[in-house]
Order: sequence, then structure tokens, then C-alpha cells
Amino acid sequence: MKKQDVFVILLSALVFFAIIFYIVYKPEKRETYSKVFNGISSSNVNVKLNNSNLAIIHSSKFYVNVDNEHLNVYKRNNKLYIEEETNIDSEDKNVYLYVPEDYSFDNIDVSMNSGHINGDGLNSSNLKINIVNGEVNLSNLNILNSMDVNILSGNVNLSGGVSNLALVNEGASIYFNGALFENNSIDSVNGKITLKLENKDSYKFKFNKKYKDVFIEDKKVSKLSYGYGKNIITIKKNSGNVDINFVGDVSV
Repeated sequence: MKKQDVFVILLSALVFFAIIFYIVYKPEKRETYSKVFNGISSSNVNVKLNNSNLAIIHSSKFYVNVDNEHLNVYKRNNKLYIEEETNIDSEDKNVYLYVPEDYSFDNIDVSMNSGHINGDGLNSSNLKINIVNGEVNLSNLNILNSMDVNILSGNVNLSGGVSNLALVNEGASIYFNGALFENNSIDSVNGKITLKLENKDSYKFKFNKKYKDVFIEDKKVSKLSYGYGKNIITIKKNSGNVDINFVGDVSV
């Protein structure tokens, strides 16, 4: 038998066994789960998630899209519920809440074990967020009555106009760019606080003790109060810098 024939036979055998191995041991193909919920618009929303992220996105209509089969989305007594039963998949899952740009909520209540909240241009009378481990990234907010944020570990990045902000962050940084109205409280155990606020003369700052690391317009401030405006901002913290600066001259 010629060497060329032996080579062809061996190559054919190798290909045959490779095909058999692939058929027997090929990984199971995982289908991507996706489900859309229509006809569920509501000005009151309650979200409870374990390990999924929440994104609020502008659209021409109101609907919810999820890629987690363990999520229940339903409406009861004119209130929208988005609830995650369990999530055994280690991969990140997502909830997409699509709303028209001019849509205004009455109340939004979000609680999460681990995950991020992202959104732009959210309009609501009241907004409440509780997160154990994750991040909050919300830009161009318009919160008319109150906003409560409580996060154990993760950065908070906010911008827009917010009334009566109550923010507690146990273990990361806080950034706010925009306008704060009425009575506001920011409490950071560990992490930097950065505020870029509109209309300097509209604020009065209160500090729970004399800090050596508070800077207003790049100048150290050691007194317990600063300014005489009608909008109050009380800052409580244990460590990390506080940097406060002012931008623009928007009437508050």
C-alpha cells in the first residue's frame, strides 16, 4: 500500500472520529429568552429584583421587555408589578421599561439585591430606590415631590432636578449635577461626595460636624452651615472628601 493511501485512510478516520466526538459531546445550545409585555401602562410601578438590572428607556409606547424567565410582570389595581422570583443563572439579566418621553409617573418603588439602574429623562412625583449591591445612574431627572435612595455598596450618579432628596450610601461615591429643591439630606459613610449645583444663592448647607475635607468652590469650609438660600442640603458623612461647586444661574 502506498504511503499516500495510508495518509488518506488515517485522515479519513481522524475526521470520522472528530465528527462522532462533536455529536456526542457538543455543548448544548442555549436559546436567548425574551418576552414583551404590552398594555400594562401605569403611573405607579413596583419593582423587586434579585440579580437583574433595570433600564428605563424612552420609546413611542409603554411596554416591558425581559430576558429572564423567572420574572413576573403584571398589573393589579392600576399598579404595575415587576417581580423576580429567583435567578439561578450566574449571567446578568435585564429588565427594560420603555416609556414615552413625556410620560410622568406618580410613584416608582424599586428594590434590588444586586444590579444596576440606568435611565435618562425620568419624570415622577416620587421615586424610591433600595439596593444592596449595585449602581444608580439616572440622568435628567424630574422628581417633583421626593426621592429616597438607600444603597449599601455602589456608586450613585444623578443629574437633573430633584425635590426632597434623601440619599444614603454606605460604601461608595455620590455624584449629583443639577438642582436640588426644598429639604435634602445626603449621608455617605465611605466615599466622595461631589455636587455641581445650579444657582449658588438658592442653597443653605448644613454639616453634622466640622469637616476638614469639605470644599466649596475649591475652598475649605470648617463651619457647620454655609449660605442663606431656601433650599436646604444637609450633609452627613464619616470619611472621604466633599466637593461642592456651582454651575449656571438657573432660577430655583
